[in-house]
Amino acid sequence: MNSDPPQGATDRRIAIIILAAGDATRFGRPKQLLYFQDAPLIVRAVQAATGTPHRPVFVVVGANARKIFWKLADYHVVYTSNPRWDSGISSSIRVGLKTALDSIEYLDAALFMTADQPLVTTQTLERLIEAWVRTGRPIAASRYADTLGIPALFASPFFSTLLSLKGDQGAKEIILAHREETVEVDSPEAAVDIDSEEDLLRLENTTSGRS
Repeated sequence: MNSDPPQGATDRRIAIIILAAGDATRFGRPKQLLYFQDAPLIVRAVQAATGTPHRPVFVVVGANARKIFWKLADYHVVYTSNPRWDSGISSSIRVGLKTALDSIEYLDAALFMTADQPLVTTQTLERLIEAWVRTGRPIAASRYADTLGIPALFASPFFSTLLSLKGDQGAKEIILAHREETVEVDSPEAAVDIDSEEDLLRLENTTSGRS
């Protein structure tokens, strides 16, 4: 059962954008389709996003798009293709935000997340939204491992900045450059990301209670 949405959040137009366009060549197979606790990482990300009341949820695909489509056949999401997925994460941010702006009139904010932070949940996203609504600051960012990053929410004043990102520039650069305008939300679960098979095995062992 989903928790009640933060007061004042349901009338805000928020796009949740999942960045899932990379090919993750280090794995020899799509990282987004690796299983953790009986579900592919991309499915876990979509479940977290669709657990909020905000629609539609956008999934930016690039490499392995067809395989991701099949895994998400049971979910109502909007796919947007990034043909330049190999040019850096900024291209996926731009594609996702442009699609959201074309789809949602008077968009208030965009919340970006990835598929490789498997412990991020609906509650993680709702804490960010609640902090943004409560404080009125234009950025709400996850705080973990002595840094700030995504999942992170950007209100409309920062849309042009997001659309101007280039190459491997990501949301984190904007957050750190505008820290005084950012509400920091403790999200230790976001510190866990999957960059290798060893990361996934370690996480499986930890969450199953094995050392």
